[in-house]
Amino acid sequence: MTQPLPSVPFLRLLFFCLLSISAGYAQTVRYVKPDGSGDGSSWASASANLQAIINASTAGDQVWVAAGTYKPGGNTNTDRLISFSMKDGVAIYGGFIGLETALSERPTSITTSPSSSILSGDLGTPDVATDNSEHVIVNTNLSSTAILDGFVITSATLSAAGRGGGMNNLTSSPTIRNCYFTNHRTNNTYNTGGGGLYNDAGSTPSITNCTFNNNRVQYGTAILSEAPSLTLTNCTFASNQGEAAGTLNGNAVFMINCTFSNNIATAGSNGGFGAAARLGAGSILINCLFSGNTTAGYGGALTIEGTSTLTNCIFRGNQATGYGGAGNSGGFGGAIYMSGNSSFVNCTFSNNRAGGRVRSAGGAVYIFSGTPSFTNCSFANNTDDRQGGAIYNESGTTTLINNILWGNLPNGIINTSNANTVLTYTDTQDNTPGIGNFSLDPLFADAAGDNLRLRACSPAIDKGNNAANSTPTDLNNSPRLVRQIDLGAYEFQGTPQALVAITQQPNPYFSIPEGGTLTATVTASGSVSSYQWYKDGVAISGATSATLTVSNLNASNAGRYYVVVTGVCNSATSAEFTLVVNTGMYTVKSGRWDDASVWSMNRVPASGDAVRIKHLVTVPGEYVARARQLSYDPGQTLQLSTGSKVNLAQ
Repeated sequence: MTQPLPSVPFLRLLFFCLLSISAGYAQTVRYVKPDGSGDGSSWASASANLQAIINASTAGDQVWVAAGTYKPGGNTNTDRLISFSMKDGVAIYGGFIGLETALSERPTSITTSPSSSILSGDLGTPDVATDNSEHVIVNTNLSSTAILDGFVITSATLSAAGRGGGMNNLTSSPTIRNCYFTNHRTNNTYNTGGGGLYNDAGSTPSITNCTFNNNRVQYGTAILSEAPSLTLTNCTFASNQGEAAGTLNGNAVFMINCTFSNNIATAGSNGGFGAAARLGAGSILINCLFSGNTTAGYGGALTIEGTSTLTNCIFRGNQATGYGGAGNSGGFGGAIYMSGNSSFVNCTFSNNRAGGRVRSAGGAVYIFSGTPSFTNCSFANNTDDRQGGAIYNESGTTTLINNILWGNLPNGIINTSNANTVLTYTDTQDNTPGIGNFSLDPLFADAAGDNLRLRACSPAIDKGNNAANSTPTDLNNSPRLVRQIDLGAYEFQGTPQALVAITQQPNPYFSIPEGGTLTATVTASGSVSSYQWYKDGVAISGATSATLTVSNLNASNAGRYYVVVTGVCNSATSAEFTLVVNTGMYTVKSGRWDDASVWSMNRVPASGDAVRIKHLVTVPGEYVARARQLSYDPGQTLQLSTGSKVNLAQ
């Protein structure tokens, strides 16, 4: 039976339904240029009003913004309280030249350097901070579908108790990528926070490939987050400066591949906390670098409150300096000041410092309380003015396994009477007893230069406990288990080599006649790669074997000799020996001076001879021995009988 055809009204209804569905998934791109005067439908018809274009967009739309400077309320606005606002479902992309037809054509430089599209709060008089926007961007009730990608956000000025100069998120969790938050300030430092970005308790934005640079407010100079959590990926924090707390001030922070460098936390009478970050319980840090940060008080790089996990992180050249008046000046934890039960895996601490006029402790780490653990970490060249060059443990029990602590001053680990540190399988400069512990130079590649990789001859290779390992790779992202696990943050990937050592020294003294031959030999153990002999401190050409042979000796060959034996990762220098070349009359055996057979020329010396005494020689009674000069081999003497004498003509 033939089915009837659908009626015309039904077809019309179906058409409009399909049209509505397709419209719901349509994506519109709108365009913005600083000199635009159109409706934003194309680059040729671009608008200059960024906020109007954002407002006109609907879910799924994109806003493309060309290079240039855009100010809240327009470039002539002077109202400090007007801000840009993002919109749910709308993706705002900056950094375009203004000719692109696809997002993929946008210059790639925006992901590695500041974008050419600038959202600026520099209102009124240029470069005068007092009349700048309070907030460049304010977001309310946004989800992660609101996207900001490829902008410089700059030049807000917070008033007293202000939050979020660059971006203020109120119950908003936008997606922020490839942005640069810089030069945000305050008119009044009192209780100002989040110079670059602020999150209230209901805001958990995702922040990726962003830089926070040169911001100046009281605390949380780059980011202040009151939310339960915050996620940062591939972000950089550099040269920010605050007071009481650090560049990043948050609760549970998840950070991966982030860098904090040259940030500063100054302080008043109570001290500052963490120039790079002040972290709450539940924080997770992976592959992060903290370098050159300085705090006047507590934690040159970090303060950690509660239990957190840090894996594959580097702390180098951070400082906790003194604060307050002369009676309360101290720096505690050159890299980290912490409480709680945090764990550190595959981390390095090098060239960090804590100091102060009156008090200080913990060149790298100050543990106020808790039961933290360190596994496969390396501490080198950290210093404290007073105690605990690597770690100062105030209270609780700290566990270290598979670690290296070497070259920290004035010592490695200091525990108070309320604290205890348990070390196993650790190379410790303090020669701490325990299972698998020892005290030998670990032979870092370059500790002064913060390179704590192991050289091929390191005694720390294959000396760890495999059961303590929890990561498949080391700090260098190389396999963590090659054979037996190594101590420290880096696993040596090659074939271990033995240290060079000299096991047999050359004879200390040679006395050889002119025209004779010198043969001196050294024996060495280990992975020897070369020998080089020296005479009077100058390398002898061609003398590059374990045996030195010099033939047809003359007076110029006399001197002091030694050899340097070089291996894969160390060298050893032999003891010196002395070569005397006998060029005049010398004894060939013990006997009487007047016996010609005693002398090398088979005659008795005359007044013109230079004479060397190499054996026991006796001058008989009433005999006058004659020579121009006398010299002696070590331990040899000339015995004078009754009435005998020696006349020297020199």
